[in-house]
Amino acid sequence: MQLVKSAAPKPAEAPARIAQHALVEAQVTLERGDSASALKALDLAWRHLEPAENRRQMAIAAFLRARAYFDGNQTRKAMTEIESVARLCEKLGFSHFLRPYAARARDMVEHALVRHVADNLLGELSDEQAAPARSAVERKSMVGEMLPAVRAFAFGRGSVVVGERQVSDMEWRSEKSKEMFFLLLSRQSSLPKEEIFAALWPDLPESKCNSNFHSSLYRLRRALFHECVVREADGGYALNPLGRFASDVDEFNRAMLAADVAKDEDARLAKLEQAVALYKGGFLSSTYSEWVEPLRRELEDRYIEALNELGARKLKDGVFEDALTLFKLLEGVDPYSEAAAVGIMRSHLALNDGPAATRHYRRFRQLLKDELDEEPSAQLAELYREASARG
Repeated sequence: MQLVKSAAPKPAEAPARIAQHALVEAQVTLERGDSASALKALDLAWRHLEPAENRRQMAIAAFLRARAYFDGNQTRKAMTEIESVARLCEKLGFSHFLRPYAARARDMVEHALVRHVADNLLGELSDEQAAPARSAVERKSMVGEMLPAVRAFAFGRGSVVVGERQVSDMEWRSEKSKEMFFLLLSRQSSLPKEEIFAALWPDLPESKCNSNFHSSLYRLRRALFHECVVREADGGYALNPLGRFASDVDEFNRAMLAADVAKDEDARLAKLEQAVALYKGGFLSSTYSEWVEPLRRELEDRYIEALNELGARKLKDGVFEDALTLFKLLEGVDPYSEAAAVGIMRSHLALNDGPAATRHYRRFRQLLKDELDEEPSAQLAELYREASARG
């Protein structure tokens, strides 16, 4: 019987086929955690790809080699390989074919972005860019995961607790990463990248904003947990809708809303007291970005409203020490407030402390003269005369 010999592969096909098999082997071994074997397979693939100048496959091989180095804790070599990938993609004029590989090397991509390695390429390849392609099944599978609870305290300098751990300044690495979190938290909706640029880096060119964005996003995720921020189908970024995020600002607003709809005065005052207790200082008091100011002012105005009403009620009910405390809090927010000055003086007089009321009037009068070139109102002047008469 005559044996029929199988046709030998064409000379041009054999190297490509060997390279393809080697690339598949490299991916399999990488998934197994065997970076050393992956590097051997990639060296074989490269030897067959380079002579043919197959740049697309060479870019894949270089990217996989970068991942192998990164997984093997050889980060410097990994970053060098990523730069090689960027050069190959620049010659090709496109890079979308690398997105599936980038999605499986998320930590390496974010590590490189923070160090500004191949920013343009990796900004396109990061899993945030590929997220719209993520299947609904994959997204919904996160429901069963126990994502850590996050509690944010925005009144004052701003702090965050993840589970039982308070995030330290060192963990944030930069103020902008913390500010990005509070921006997303305050908007409670998907934000386009351009809107985040405008809020956090209004004076920088877009190219620089993009690099800063990815650095800050990486640091934010490292400080909290990786899945805390997702890219939505509309292309915008948001806190993970499956996560558990609570904030003192939300509690404050709920208390104020409950006060507004309360059916009786006692219930209203109880909710106002709850709101006042939550207010520990201006919204993100150490942050000076323009996006913060309108929200800071809105919350401060509502706080002032609550202090005024509670102080007046405490005076009426004869709880003078509490009234004095509330009006001093009001003075701390607005030192030029006549309502605060009147409340403080009335509280001192109700406590039979005329000298304290007199001293306060004189300080307030000097402040108005120095800063506003104004005189206290007739009402304050009358209280001053009453206080002086009591000695």
